[in-house]
Amino acid sequence: MSVPVQHPMYIDGQFVTWRGDAWIDVVNPATEA
Repeated sequence: MSVPVQHPMYIDGQFVTWRGDAWIDVVNPATEA
């Protein structure tokens, strides 16, 4: 287990926690819309 299931990441000046491809919503919400 080299990479945790979820870990914080600093994106766009915001501290967000991304899990799998959940971070895509933060980086590009248009992918879901």
